[in-house]
Amino acid sequence: MRTTSQNTQTTKTVSQGESRFGSPEPQIALRFPKGASYRVVKAALHKLAADV
Repeated sequence: MRTTSQNTQTTKTVSQGESRFGSPEPQIALRFPKGASYRVVKAALHKLAADV
């Protein structure tokens, strides 16, 4: 079986935010180029969740 992967320019941003109660909590933002398919975005989220 042949698999291909698309090279997307995904930007990951990790920052320290605040909850609504004022306690610190981490924030992770993923940005994809316009037109990125749902499957690419979902696969990147699954990979991020597995790495965490």
